[in-house]
Amino acid sequence: MIHIIVAAHPPCDHETMKTVDAVDGEIRFSAHWGGRDRYVFIPDPYVSSDAGHAVSRTEAIAYVQEHLERYTAEARAQHGDDDPVKIVILARG
Repeated sequence: MIHIIVAAHPPCDHETMKTVDAVDGEIRFSAHWGGRDRYVFIPDPYVSSDAGHAVSRTEAIAYVQEHLERYTAEARAQHGDDDPVKIVILARG
């Protein structure tokens, strides 16, 4: 189940909502940049690679929470402020 935080006013570009969840091999969280709420999906193998070892669902969520700013910056770099896409799936080449 996804829990999305709805604020009474939109957060500024540098605020990231702290909701992090995992489902179907992906870690996901909500963020706000470019005047839009975005939903970022990170394939679990990326998190395991970043952590340096295979991570459980709980470890993956905790790792992403600890590095939320980095993952938000990575997603924002791939999908800039003007991109109308609301669902962002991190891609690495």
